[in-house]
Amino acid sequence: MKRKLALFILAISFTFAACKGKTEVTDPNEKQNTETSVSVSDETSASVSDDSEPVPTVEDTEPSFVQEENAYYYYSDDHSICIKLDYDVPEGEDAVTIIDGDLVIPVDIAMGSYGTEIEKIDVDNDGESEYVICECEGTGTGCSMYGLVIVKKNGDDYTLTRYDSEYFAKIIRSRVEYEYHEDVNYLSIYVDEDSDSDSMINLPDPETTDGTLRDLCFGDIIRVELIDRNVWISAPVGYLYGETIIPDYSPVYMISAPVKILTDLSVEVGKFRGYNSETGYYDITEIGKEVEIYHCYYDVTHDGIDDMITTSLVVPSDFEGEITDADFNGTFGYIKVLEGYTDSDSNEVHFSEIPVYVKDYGVAHQGNVQAFATTVKGKSYLVVSSFYSGQGLSSYRYEVFFLGYSPSPVLYSVESMNMDFEMTDETVDTSEFINGLYKWINESSILLVATDVDLDPALYYSSRKGVLNPDVYYSQRK
Repeated sequence: MKRKLALFILAISFTFAACKGKTEVTDPNEKQNTETSVSVSDETSASVSDDSEPVPTVEDTEPSFVQEENAYYYYSDDHSICIKLDYDVPEGEDAVTIIDGDLVIPVDIAMGSYGTEIEKIDVDNDGESEYVICECEGTGTGCSMYGLVIVKKNGDDYTLTRYDSEYFAKIIRSRVEYEYHEDVNYLSIYVDEDSDSDSMINLPDPETTDGTLRDLCFGDIIRVELIDRNVWISAPVGYLYGETIIPDYSPVYMISAPVKILTDLSVEVGKFRGYNSETGYYDITEIGKEVEIYHCYYDVTHDGIDDMITTSLVVPSDFEGEITDADFNGTFGYIKVLEGYTDSDSNEVHFSEIPVYVKDYGVAHQGNVQAFATTVKGKSYLVVSSFYSGQGLSSYRYEVFFLGYSPSPVLYSVESMNMDFEMTDETVDTSEFINGLYKWINESSILLVATDVDLDPALYYSSRKGVLNPDVYYSQRK
């Protein structure tokens, strides 16, 4: 939803849902391929001139879905195994099978209209891999339900453990609370007892929705995905208005969490993260226009196709020329991600018109925002942080994430950390926070923008004239 500029001062305040990091990362000094890279050092002038135009790339991979006569094949990422759906088998024969080399394993799973995903992973650490499957239980108008299936070898047979969409829907609902402000028709959503800047939802006029909000619901749309050989769940919030029993999914608010399979094949759903992809984007037509400062390409949607990350600044409508540091005063800008995709006729990369991620920033106390793109262990991520201090309190935040689209933009939070303390407390040790950030900084990393009025200079940003490594800014916060 677009909001008026008058909300800018309120909305630009930077907060994250509190949680600790949960994923392993690679050695930050491991060299990665990138269009533009600089070496991380103790120097604070790590920048490099870059007059060349970066080029988006597409990972050269085999298709995960293949249709042949009378059969569909759904392959794992490395194409070593697949699920075969034979839709022309005689009655009594197995229509769905796992094919692993010469091994053919019948499995009793639903395939739905959108098919399935499969990977072979040793989830219980017994030295023998299991088959992890995202089961498409059913799809239709207004519904898309997935579950999780684990197939394990047990002697000469195979056992199947299933967690259906209803199982995950109940977990999500038990960990999401909300507060409805009926006087202003506003909704605050609390995910895992935390609230963040994306949790304030301006609901539609009750005259258009058969009444005011009655409740939230989950279950009609539950997505289970295998991303980078890890299981993730996501679901949009469903709104029940008046006496209606069919949920409305607008405005869009997506919830996601990692799912860990334990050694006894039970599952543990990790920290939930709520995300409103429309937050932070304002109607600027009455005050000016956006001018792009810089763009680069990273596959932050983890689909093998580079996405475009842009930084821009809002300037007066009659602005001409190139952006300078002085142009940042008294205004704000955007960090955006435009999803990359290829057309069916060629391998040419195009980009979505509507961003899958938007973050605003400004050179102001409450506009304290830093953002960089990075590649670690062959996968790209966005990292957004804040070192806000004001009114006697300091709030340090960072979050590492990638993005997806299921069925609306989803934010998958890989690691985050919060620190809140009094500014007068000189005993606070921030080394864990800084070290956590530096796990994600390496030669592939590009600082998009950093605003921090507590430092001099208060502004860092990459442009075509100079591409900065995040160390330029974060080294001053050590």
